[in-house]
Amino acid sequence: MRIPIRPVPVAVAPDAPVPETGATGHELVPGEVRRILDHQDRGWVATTGELRDYLAWLWALSRVVVGAGDAQPQASLSSGMG
Repeated sequence: MRIPIRPVPVAVAPDAPVPETGATGHELVPGEVRRILDHQDRGWVATTGELRDYLAWLWALSRVVVGAGDAQPQASLSSGMG
């Protein structure tokens, strides 16, 4: 079973401090990357291949739901991913 998950925009720009932590979104990236890699090693989150497959499915679903017709993504998701 696949469930479409879409991010909700955050209330602050990536270079503005996040109210909860005082750090900017950019400053939080290294820690998030470390956690994602650790969680992948433990099998807790999707691999990059699974993510790529999921995003392709989500894009196809979005085209049907939104009625985007033959619209194509602007960038390839496969470049630089596993």
